[in-house]
Amino acid sequence: MLENYQAIKEIPGLPQVEMGRVEDYFERLEEKIRDENIPVWDDELYFELHRGTYTSQAFVKRENRKSEVLYHNAEFLNSMALKLFKDFEYPKNSLNDGWELLLLNQFHDILPGSSIREVYEDTRRDFEKIKGIANKEIERAISMISKEIKSEEDSLVLFNTTPFERDEILELENGKKTLIRGIPSFGYKSIKVSNLEQKQIVEKMIVKEDYIENRYYIIEFNEKGQIKRLYDKENKREVLEEGKLGNVLQAFEDKPYFFDAWDISPYFNEKMKEVTDLIEVKVVEENPLKGVLKFSWRFYDSIIEQKVIVYNHTRRIDFDTHVDWKEKQVLLKTAFPVNVRSTKATYNIQFGNIERSTTNNTSWDIAKFEVPAQKWADLSEANYGVSLLNDCKHGYDIKENVMRLTLLRSPIEPDETADRTDHVFIYSLLPHAGTWRDSQVIQEAYKLNYPVIVKKIEKNQEGSFPDIFSFIKVNDSDVVIETIKKAEDDNSILVRLFEDKGSRKSKVEIEFFRSIKKAVECNLIEEAEKETAFKDNKIVFNITPYEIKTFKVWF
Repeated sequence: MLENYQAIKEIPGLPQVEMGRVEDYFERLEEKIRDENIPVWDDELYFELHRGTYTSQAFVKRENRKSEVLYHNAEFLNSMALKLFKDFEYPKNSLNDGWELLLLNQFHDILPGSSIREVYEDTRRDFEKIKGIANKEIERAISMISKEIKSEEDSLVLFNTTPFERDEILELENGKKTLIRGIPSFGYKSIKVSNLEQKQIVEKMIVKEDYIENRYYIIEFNEKGQIKRLYDKENKREVLEEGKLGNVLQAFEDKPYFFDAWDISPYFNEKMKEVTDLIEVKVVEENPLKGVLKFSWRFYDSIIEQKVIVYNHTRRIDFDTHVDWKEKQVLLKTAFPVNVRSTKATYNIQFGNIERSTTNNTSWDIAKFEVPAQKWADLSEANYGVSLLNDCKHGYDIKENVMRLTLLRSPIEPDETADRTDHVFIYSLLPHAGTWRDSQVIQEAYKLNYPVIVKKIEKNQEGSFPDIFSFIKVNDSDVVIETIKKAEDDNSILVRLFEDKGSRKSKVEIEFFRSIKKAVECNLIEEAEKETAFKDNKIVFNITPYEIKTFKVWF
């Protein structure tokens, strides 16, 4: 292109072309259309091609998701340490180095999974470095904080890096489990080791080779390991469509017309084979807190192992999956035909969600046979719905009442070895009363993607920090705090949040652990726009549907 540019300049009669900067172009464009009545497109710009890029090179998708979580955690924990300790040095250079390498590996064609094999050899090494930087800075921050927590005896500290208070099952060194309740948002809770074995739930949990029952569900399996019945005891509702099977692993011939790693053929559904060769079923765990049933299937040269996990403290059903994948040009999905009717499904996207049609009424609907999403998708009637969550997948399709998540592909061009390796991932089913707005879908998706961080500490009667602490919390669950980090150009703390349910809110309060000296609202690149109202340790503001807000706060 650069050579053509030089040549075109020398050819008489051709339009005159000049090199320029993107910012200059948009400034000229803004000036040109300032007084024009420009049409507005208020929807996604769905690209009717390259749908395979949501799934190809699954290890890159997983490493990217896990790394983004790590850097979210590292930024928050080091911001907390920065404000708790006068002499703490925020690792700006180290985290920037990691972020830059992570962003480099989001480049086209790396993250889409459409590069040559040699690229992914480099990528694997890069992600080891990316994760190493983040883990080092996380450990440094939590170690420093933990050493100042007052404890009468040896304890465990649980760090919660999500914007929601949470309960969490903790596995002890002796193999027993206990439920820790009330771990505060963006904070920690310290528990004495001697208190950990106290029973906190006395609920029924039954796990057999073809049956699981907990406080929420009755789940029955057929001889192929598929779910033949899923009954919601709490809402007295059959979750699956009558006569249909759930968690059906479906394998499809995956030979797109032109671009193997990029595309999925519109006709891929016509050649499907279910994974039904069940080689083992095993009861792994049965206790009042947790039930685990493990299935193993053989599919040609591949082995799929899956733990179906249910709990008594959450309605989430986890499918913890390990796949030794050997197939070429095969696409693998899981399918749940649910007992729900809706012409719209909702998909999680960055800073919000989007509705898409479940019908094939128009050519546009038909084209959306595979769509992208982040942590969850949902199909709801007015009073009941089902969500399908994931910890590293992005390709969904929900047509009529069938919810499917794409788990794996194995293209052979441009990387002949793509995806023929070991894979680890979790997807989860979350039936719920009401619509997704009425349920815990958003909270459960965050909990699935952001595990609690556990740190063991020794007896420390000289510590000055309390045993339970929240750095920041918000008084409205519709408002989600996404990022807490040190500002780029000063020592303030930056807080980015958004409204996640399409609601208009007034007098939302963010509460900090300490009184505020100054607060301003800024834009996404941290340029201050206006001072914001605060009193003592709280910022008060209004927010519109799906609005993103960023605050800089000085303590």
